[in-house]
Amino acid sequence: MEYRKNMLSKYLKCILTQNEWNDSFLQYLSHVAKIHTNKIGSPLIHVDLIHITCLCGYLEQNLIAIILKSENLDNQTKYAGIMAINKFFWIQNDFFSNAL
Repeated sequence: MEYRKNMLSKYLKCILTQNEWNDSFLQYLSHVAKIHTNKIGSPLIHVDLIHITCLCGYLEQNLIAIILKSENLDNQTKYAGIMAINKFFWIQNDFFSNAL
């Protein structure tokens, strides 16, 4: 369980600090999706799509709540942040869906 928490932290750090969506970043997102399936990943880390989708929804909800509660951001910045997070999770979800 600790290993998975550490990997999730590493993943979140990577996506939240990414400045440019270049090919290598998109390949990373695709790789994350593929290793959680039976296609190229280990059967030991296969995760059903419903569980991945629930985790992504949970993470998105919490990140949006953090943005909305931030007193240091103006409304335009909050809006842009929420839109970016929403787009990211839709793209990541698409990679997971196509990896199955």
